[in-house]
Amino acid sequence: MHEAANDVLQGNFNRAAKTLGRILINSTIGLGGLIDVAKNWGMPFRENDFGVTMGKAGAAEGSYLVLPFVGPKPPRDLVGDAVDSFFDPFYWAQFDNKGTWLLVRGGVATLDTVDDRRNEFDTIERTSLDFYATIRNLYRQNRAALIRGEDSKIQLPDF
Repeated sequence: MHEAANDVLQGNFNRAAKTLGRILINSTIGLGGLIDVAKNWGMPFRENDFGVTMGKAGAAEGSYLVLPFVGPKPPRDLVGDAVDSFFDPFYWAQFDNKGTWLLVRGGVATLDTVDDRRNEFDTIERTSLDFYATIRNLYRQNRAALIRGEDSKIQLPDF
């Protein structure tokens, strides 16, 4: 949902409409978002977040930080993640053990992403002279492409 909100904040209303269409299709036909039906209908997922919105507005990236349980991110993207969390419907929902649910859901999502990209991650680790510098460079190239409005060609696993 935060992708659509950031499309609107960036003034890209056509892309926001497509993102909302994806959400509608996947949440109904895709069994509540469990199946990505929209991708098969020519509506691929497009990464967008408040860090990209701030980058388009001219906010500097800041130092590249690697934090426990968060992974590698500059301060601009950390703030962006915090703002994006307000667009999560579960943030506003009231139910018992909500904090535990959100923590488990975030952990499972991270494990799923890392598992999906394990081969690419292993290749980067095996072939780079300086693993940290390579990951930092790829992360920055990816974010710069998103800020320029290009689809990301570089996919890095979340940590």
